[in-house]
Amino acid sequence: MSWQNTPSAYVICAQDRAIEPKLQSGMSRRCSSVLTWHSGHSPFRSQPENVAAVLRSLLLRSIGHSR
Repeated sequence: MSWQNTPSAYVICAQDRAIEPKLQSGMSRRCSSVLTWHSGHSPFRSQPENVAAVLRSLLLRSIGHSR
């Protein structure tokens, strides 16, 4: 399946009160990389520069992966 060959990332939000970090850890198992941030449920609001860096990294890995 193609999703298994596509670079992916999961950010575990350690201070999330909407989705338990333990549950996030289980959901992250299919991703090619896992990061843990000390943030709440919405890191795109509290840490937008980190989110942009992860997206940039995935894009660069994806471009390198397709060659």
